Amino acid sequence: MTRWPFVLSGLFGCSAIVLGAYGAHGLSHDVALWQNAVQYQVWHALLIAVFGTGRSRGSKLGVIFATLGILLFCGSLYAKILTGMPGIGRAAPYGGVSFMLAWLCLLLKR
Repeated sequence: MTRWPFVLSGLFGCSAIVLGAYGAHGLSHDVALWQNAVQYQVWHALLIAVFGTGRSRGSKLGVIFATLGILLFCGSLYAKILTGMPGIGRAAPYGGVSFMLAWLCLLLKR
């Protein structure tokens, strides 16, 4: 597999740390929800790195699903908190399903 899963993993991992610090020091509301999004982002950034060590179709799909999960689940929660628009959070369940599919892709990783 190419280097791009490790690039994604590094970017998502680093940005999770930055976002976590912002949530801890810059938010006055919804801090628990924000930290939940950060936690999911960190775990799935690490999962992307695991998939980056493989060359199978399952590894490639795992990277895609974990990336979609981060963008849809975590991204929608961040956006919901920052904008105050609850409708943005409707993407979160799709991100959750993407996370589940990513973990199931471990069954296909060789």
